[in-house]
Amino acid sequence: MRANQFAQAADGFDQAYAARQSDAKKEEALFWSAKASEQAGQRDAALQRYRELTRAYHGYWLPEALYTQSHLAQTAGLAAEAQAARQRLLQEFPNDRWAQRLRQE
Repeated sequence: MRANQFAQAADGFDQAYAARQSDAKKEEALFWSAKASEQAGQRDAALQRYRELTRAYHGYWLPEALYTQSHLAQTAGLAAEAQAARQRLLQEFPNDRWAQRLRQE
């Protein structure tokens, strides 16, 4: 998929996020919007969406969102934010595969 297709997908997921009612469905749409933005090369937009997800939701997508937020923040030179996301992932989800992956880096 090309970058413009990922950008279009992110827009579609943003619309789905706005339309969905349950927290779990909203969290999922926000996660995929962030992931599509990331794949489109829109790292700032992706980081903003991951921040919103990790601030507002505490469901299935949170561990991967924290992991990815830490990497995007580190790449953006936001070391304190990256460290905070890593610490939260390790504290709240110590046995999750994303925490295990983080420990292996």
